Amino acid sequence: MKLLVYFMPWLTDTPIAHRGLHDKTIPENSLKAFEKAVVAGYPIELDVFLTPDEQLVVFHDNKLQRLCQQEGLIWETPWERLSQCKLKGTDQEIPLLSELLDLVDGRVPVMVEIKYQPKYQKLVDAVENALKEYKGEFVISSGYLPIVRRLYGNQPSWRYGYVSGYLAQEPFLNIWQKIAWQRLFSIGFPVSFIAFDVDYLPYWPVFLHRKFSEVPVVGYTVKSLEQANQALKHCDNIFFEHFDPSELNSSD
Repeated sequence: MKLLVYFMPWLTDTPIAHRGLHDKTIPENSLKAFEKAVVAGYPIELDVFLTPDEQLVVFHDNKLQRLCQQEGLIWETPWERLSQCKLKGTDQEIPLLSELLDLVDGRVPVMVEIKYQPKYQKLVDAVENALKEYKGEFVISSGYLPIVRRLYGNQPSWRYGYVSGYLAQEPFLNIWQKIAWQRLFSIGFPVSFIAFDVDYLPYWPVFLHRKFSEVPVVGYTVKSLEQANQALKHCDNIFFEHFDPSELNSSD
């Protein structure tokens, strides 16, 4: 049992619904996908950006094309236009973070990934203001360390995670820098979990991290029961989509 998990057992005990429980008819990061995950009892992961008129929207991609079939960058598009977008041609719209928090209302833990965008400082401050009054359990994560550092400086009692990945292809990093980035023993502030790309597991920096650190590793993104069984040999929990993780305990 990882030490920090005593305070948040779900971080290792319960698979996390990546962008909600979405499928071919229910789009990712939609209120319908989140409600389905909440009813099933799964913690949810979601992504946030800030619009030019300072609205916090739940959306993953930088561009609108894949989900909304429109041109434009999410952080350059006013909320008035975004609020009219339909996700994947369904009746589901892009939610505000405030709408998501009202929907969940503490029923399951919420993992908020802050995506990088220009002038991210305003984004971080908006997330802080949005979560100050939220009574449910939540964790903040990002793949861009200055984002998490800024929020940690203001809210050191909150829980944080860092989204890491495979860096062996980066020629400008020496071996010790790669270890520091991937094992995350010295990132400058405490984290409650590390997210790591399951496509690169097993991977020796992750092995060393799990051997010497109490911080759990959560693998992303697992898309089948077979992949989940393999990934869980090398990480402590998973972000999942497109399959039922309740079958994990009964599978071979």
